[in-house]
Amino acid sequence: MERNWTINSSELKLWQKFFFDCGMCIKENETKVNEENFFEFLIKEKVISFYYDRCKNTLNSIEFIEKLKRYYFHFFGANEIYRRKVERIVGVLNRAGFTPLILKGIDLQENLYIKPELRPSSDLDIMILSRDDFYKVLNEIYRMNYQNYLYRSKAYPINFSKDIVLVSDDKKELMIELHHSLRFGPNDRRRNSDRIFFEGDNLILHNNGKISYYGFSAEANYVYLCYHAFKSHFNCHRLIWILDLLLLRNKLDENKLNIIAESSNMKETIDYGEKVLDFFLKDKKNNSFSFVKNSEPLRSQYYKLVDEFKNIEGLKSKLLWLMIWFFPDKIFLKKRYGENRWFFSLYIIYYTRLIAKLTRMLWNMANGT
Repeated sequence: MERNWTINSSELKLWQKFFFDCGMCIKENETKVNEENFFEFLIKEKVISFYYDRCKNTLNSIEFIEKLKRYYFHFFGANEIYRRKVERIVGVLNRAGFTPLILKGIDLQENLYIKPELRPSSDLDIMILSRDDFYKVLNEIYRMNYQNYLYRSKAYPINFSKDIVLVSDDKKELMIELHHSLRFGPNDRRRNSDRIFFEGDNLILHNNGKISYYGFSAEANYVYLCYHAFKSHFNCHRLIWILDLLLLRNKLDENKLNIIAESSNMKETIDYGEKVLDFFLKDKKNNSFSFVKNSEPLRSQYYKLVDEFKNIEGLKSKLLWLMIWFFPDKIFLKKRYGENRWFFSLYIIYYTRLIAKLTRMLWNMANGT
């Protein structure tokens, strides 16, 4: 079941101004916001390039247009660097005989947006379709001077997560999320519902002249991005994610969409997502939807962990999950709390903070905040 997004009223006005100015919604009441606040919002949400491209001929303030233009070219340059880094990494994998599935990022830039720079990205999400090839690709990435992101335990990303996060030794290269599963880990009872994404024409092979990669069809992408925006990240709302979905929604075959939604157990999430999109488009059919104010991110993390734990198959796997969360590796604790701390003090700090977070979260839930 999806939990309501939480958003404060001042931020909501910024979202509404963006969609109205871009010609994507019906005007109801004049949305007045501070220009500087709106500008900072566009940067934070990584939509300033899209906004400038859509609105440069309709805005009244020449000064504001010039300011947007400067940042447009800044994002253009940053995105060119991003694309070269992606092409270098994927090119290495291609030459080694592997064709990854690219999630979001460059796939959306090339196959959804009219210009790549209108959809900035900062990391690389790839999935290896063959389980047998996963560790071969992982070794290729290690040879590019990458290392695993620090987890509570080395066992966690392989057994319970959907991916391994990798960072470069010098921290200057793209962060890579290397998926061995699309949405759910190997010990998750829901993992078989991912199969539909890789069947028939739901998977498309692309070649941009520099690299080859797989991407999803519009319908499969829409379902996956609904999961990403409304289920995987409960309260982590991002304007760019909603923009992706709004642009994709115009390209959908409803029959194909319904088949994927049913097979992947995503019908409820997609219905919820439609309400969110209609809210921003000010669709009169959907007056009942509203945002909840005053976000509590800890509550979102709680729901995600509960979903993960309750769907783990087998008592042995559940016990391993609990061991990882309540007895994390000493290396992880030293990195988080300090290399020179006494062994037992690391665990005392960890448990104290864990209990404090749980107490605050349960208190807020009990009081409806």
